This record gives sequence, structure tokens and C-alpha cells, in this order.
Amino acid sequence: MSTPIDREEVRRLVAQGAQLVEVLQASAYEKEHLPGAINIPLKHLGVEAPTALDPDRPVIVYCYDLQCDLSPRAAARLDTLGFSRVYDYVAGKADWGSFGLPLDGRRDSATRIGAHARAVATCGPGNRVAEARDRAREAGTESCLVVGPGGVLVGRLDAAALAGDGDVLAGTAMKSGLRTARPSFGLEDAVERMRTEGSTSIPVTHSDGVLVGLIRLADAQAALERSGGVSGASAATPGTPLPPGTKAPDFDLPSAAGERTSLAALRGQPVILAFYPGDWQPVCSDQMSLYQEILPEFQRFDAALLGISVDSFWSHLAFAQERNLSFPLIADFEPKGALARSYGVYRAEDGTSERALYVIDADGTVSWSYVSPVDVNPGADGILRALERLRREAA
Repeated sequence: MSTPIDREEVRRLVAQGAQLVEVLQASAYEKEHLPGAINIPLKHLGVEAPTALDPDRPVIVYCYDLQCDLSPRAAARLDTLGFSRVYDYVAGKADWGSFGLPLDGRRDSATRIGAHARAVATCGPGNRVAEARDRAREAGTESCLVVGPGGVLVGRLDAAALAGDGDVLAGTAMKSGLRTARPSFGLEDAVERMRTEGSTSIPVTHSDGVLVGLIRLADAQAALERSGGVSGASAATPGTPLPPGTKAPDFDLPSAAGERTSLAALRGQPVILAFYPGDWQPVCSDQMSLYQEILPEFQRFDAALLGISVDSFWSHLAFAQERNLSFPLIADFEPKGALARSYGVYRAEDGTSERALYVIDADGTVSWSYVSPVDVNPGADGILRALERLRREAA
């Protein structure tokens, strides 16, 4: 049986000579991978592992993140091949990068916001606003971030709050629920987000919420200019989906069922939008087949599921029949990718959509969104958690 491990255990085992294996497709590995890792895609593991790996040394497998199931499947496969010391880094390289740890590949550290995040004035929830104001002045900033135990970010005192009553506690005056980004977030993505939101900075945190610093729009733009205007997070990397709280764009498009489907017609129930690059692609086939298999779980939440790609109605019809899919497949065919563009998940360089998931609430508002690497099946765990949260909020 394989053993699940975290990033610290990965570092310890690698230092002791463990073999590190990324089991994603080669294109994902080439973009970024853990230092020293080799690439054996899951589908090639049975053929390549016996010759590429030493059975007498520990083997660590990993994929993208917690929603990717390739690493546990790879660990189980290695067990059957006779490898006795197999470890599964279940959080994957997304976790590794989110803590600012180095990654090799085409995306180097200079193209990530973690390399450009600045220190920022901070205070605790129990500090007075007057004290936070003094710290912000000393740091030369117009705001002060509020951190709790362990350095976890809990809120922000903006210029208006700092100019207010100095005797009020920071925990009372702060704004909470801030949008943050991980150190591995691309500079181009950060610039695009700040321009879209009309903000001038983004707090940078690790995935455990611990504050790293602040990335400013001016710093991100300057870093992009120094690198020739192109960051490693180009359009070939996962796109930026509409954030929760955004009104979901409506649509009225044909489906493989021979009918037109609109978001407005589904108002009053949760809706799952599953954008995928194209019919017949192996990962897409596996993903849609999985959703068909667990469709009763979605229906338990009264949720409607829609698959969406830029393929034509006729392609969808054949694909649905071949895969025995009973949920609608929407043809985002003409104008090509218009729906994907409106949801921020069109891949212009490929002429397809990202592999993106949305959960829309009963009022037509984005409740949850996620973009997976295009070569990775995102599974259904994130969807089910989002639906469960909607149910709790409605109770």
C-alpha cells in the first residue's frame, strides 16, 4: 500500500535519495515540474517504470493538485508492479508552488508573483487602528494587512479605515474576505486580474493562508517589461475564470439533445458548467464519462449538468451516443468559442476552451469556479463540495 505524504516529507525523502515521478502528460511536465522529477505519464507507467525506476529505492509520485486523481492511481499501479516503498504526494505541484518552492520547466520563478511580492505593514486584530496607521506610515503604504495567529491573513485596513477612529480595533474596522493569490501565480495573470478588478495590489499568501507579502500592479507590470512582456503564465496555462459572486453570462445554444439550452431556463436550480477542450480527446472522454457515472450525485442536489465545447452539434451528437451521455452537450460552435470567451476560459492559441468548471447558484450567480490544467481530469470533488456548500447556505 502507498503512503500519502506532504511537501515536507517529499523534501526529506528526496534528500535521502527517493525517486520523484510526475505522472501527468509530457506537456504539463515540460511547463513546470518539481526539481529532479522525471516524467512517466500514468498510461505509460506499466511499460516504463520497471526500467526507469530502481525498485530498491523509495518512489514518490505526484500530479497537479488534490482534485487530480492520477497520483493515487499511479501509486496503486506501482504497488501491483512490485514496488514496495511508494509514496503519494497528494497535494501535487500546485501545493509545492503555492508555498513558493522552486519549480523547473518553461515557467521560471521570475515569471511568478512570489519573486516580486513586497513586505507590507501588518497588525493584529487586537491592535488599535491608530497603531496600524503608524505602521502603515512607517512602511510608506496606504493600507495595513491584518494577520491572525501564525501569520494567517484575516483582513485589510484600507486608507479610509486608517483615517477613521484610532481607538477602534483593527479586527472591527478591517475588510475581510480578501481575494488573494499564491506565490506561483503568473505575473500576466496578476496584471489581468488587477486591471479587471480595478485594484492596485493583491495580497500573496501560501495555501495555508499565511501572508507572504503584497504584489503591486506597478511592480508586476515592470517585471513583465523586463522579461520582454511575456511571463511563463501565457495563454497556454490555465485561464482566469469568472470569480464567485459574478453574474453568470446567459446563453442560448444548441445541444446534442436536438434542443436549444439557455441558462435562464434553468434559473431556480444549481447549474454545473463543464467546459472541455473537445469531443473524442482521451481526457475529455474520461471526464464526461465520469460525470455520467455520478450524475445521480449531482441530481441529489437538484443540479443540472451541461458539458460545453467548441465542437459542432453533429460532433456532440456522435460523441454523446458513443459515450452514452444523457446530459446536454452545448455546441459553442458559432461564433466559435463565444460562450467560453464570456466565461474567461477560451484558449485562443488552440481554438478550444480551457478545462473549466463552474457551479452557478439558483439565482444565476457564480458560486464556484475552477480551471484545471488542460491535460488533467479535474474530477468531481470540487463540484460536489460547492453544491454541498450551496445547500448549507440555503438551509
